[in-house]
Amino acid sequence: MTPSAPDALRAERTSRRALVISSSYPQHAGDYSGHFVESEAVALAADGWAVTVLAPQAQRCDRGLNPRLLGYPGGDSFGPPGLLENIRRNPACCLRAAGFVAKTLSTVRSTAGVDLIVAHWLLPWTALLREAYSTRIELVAHGSDVALLATLPVLVRHRLGQRVLRNHFTLRFVSADLLSQFEQLCAVDLKDAARIQPSPIQLGNVPEHRIARSELGLAPTSQIALVVGRLIASKRIDVALRALEKIDSLRPIVIGGGPELGPLRQQFPGTSFLGELDRPTTLTWISAADVLVSSSLLEGSPTAIREARALGTPVVSLPCGDIPAWAASDYGLWLAHSSKGRLNPR
Repeated sequence: MTPSAPDALRAERTSRRALVISSSYPQHAGDYSGHFVESEAVALAADGWAVTVLAPQAQRCDRGLNPRLLGYPGGDSFGPPGLLENIRRNPACCLRAAGFVAKTLSTVRSTAGVDLIVAHWLLPWTALLREAYSTRIELVAHGSDVALLATLPVLVRHRLGQRVLRNHFTLRFVSADLLSQFEQLCAVDLKDAARIQPSPIQLGNVPEHRIARSELGLAPTSQIALVVGRLIASKRIDVALRALEKIDSLRPIVIGGGPELGPLRQQFPGTSFLGELDRPTTLTWISAADVLVSSSLLEGSPTAIREARALGTPVVSLPCGDIPAWAASDYGLWLAHSSKGRLNPR
């Protein structure tokens, strides 16, 4: 049972206390959502910080260990396939999301003795900019953040940029490309107010390629091309699958769920759609694959690609975010280009 706010925040005083805030956090063991936020909280705790995580209500027991988890209802509105899509399906999600944000911000305001606040995703946590805090605050911007920012009116974006500078916040971007986009959209030069650092990932005990294939029952001669991600239009899964269906030797497999699942199944009957899998199983598939394919153009520092390369799996991707810079020194990361909706190797 998740502890109440006073109990969860009544930690023994240490020299460094941190709050990690996120609208996405693993809801259960093996959940892929927000796993990099959990990895960061664990890393802070290992570095000597007393960490409290403010996140959506998790369906698991918080035993009061470091990091502590304080979950609030309503955060599931931000879950897959994303807040905007969830609101389109059920407008009540907007009220639930607002309640989660209000409760989280109230806890931040009432918490004393905190040395660091790390808030993942610009929206909704730009609300922190409305007040003055003596605590060091770092806002973490991800790829979907900047894409959403681009849809806001120019005046709103420019005011946001000025508030960042005026309040002396630090913005952390998971890629250099996202920092450049933010500066252009908000008409600011962040200089010392920003830094670039991909979110940490923890792989755990993932079986190596041959063992992973054996555990999944894959034939030795089967050549697997894997696509991993939310099945939403912006991920352009259809672009990847159109390219893969032209290569007879490859068996395309898709891991992920979302509103595009039904249409994609109809359009690509030769593709295996496994739906949403837990993270350990997904990592096993990534390790077993012969290549991971990505055709999204709205990425900053894509986790699936980083995981694939950490596991030794080759990747074919369109050049977006910091991927071209990575490819310059990684011979297992191949860039492709897209023309008229097709994915073509360079």
